[in-house]
Amino acid sequence: MAIILLRTLLLYLVIIVSLRLMGKRQLAQLQPGELVVTILISDIATLPLQDTDIPLIGGILPILCLVALEVLISDLTAKSHRVRRLLYGREVVLIERGILNQKNMKDLRYTADDLLCMLRTQGIFDLKDVDFAIVHPDGSFGVYPVYSEREATKGDLDKKPGHKTEAEENISFVVASEGEINLTGLNALGLEKTWPEGIARANGKRVRDIFLMTAKSRNDYTLIWKERKNRS
Repeated sequence: MAIILLRTLLLYLVIIVSLRLMGKRQLAQLQPGELVVTILISDIATLPLQDTDIPLIGGILPILCLVALEVLISDLTAKSHRVRRLLYGREVVLIERGILNQKNMKDLRYTADDLLCMLRTQGIFDLKDVDFAIVHPDGSFGVYPVYSEREATKGDLDKKPGHKTEAEENISFVVASEGEINLTGLNALGLEKTWPEGIARANGKRVRDIFLMTAKSRNDYTLIWKERKNRS
């Protein structure tokens, strides 16, 4: 009995440390690879507990190998958009300016009932109330209501008559991140690929120097450059 308790305690500690190394995502936010590793860890951990003839190292070593692999993949996806898109996919627009994209729904194997269910979870019960609807790579659902259905903010109340309120402003899209252009955001705003390139050149830089660039329109954007690494 003491041996079983000791093995359980050691495996518990190993799993806790392993999950901490993998990050702090909630279960619903796990990427496919992270979910697979989590399931495998739970299955592997039960083997030494069910059969005391299996060496404890036989459970700990595979767990550590899986965690090391997941950390390596996480580093690769953080540094490369191509690897990230290959493993995790990209965001998909289902509704754009109130128009339903049936092709994207078919690609995601979304039914009309699935879409309506997701909208209801966001407090929206009519397609006419949706300006944009986007499915993120982790499977979460983002909705931007049409102007008449958006909640007023303090900024709206402070605006003078004749000025656009915050709710009337366009939604902000990512047009470039971590040195690469985001065509989904540019297409949603009706902007060409050369636009962020021109902004970068005007600042004496290149697109690869952009950490994050979001925009609501051609003349309304936010730009953050990559921080330069200090060389010793």
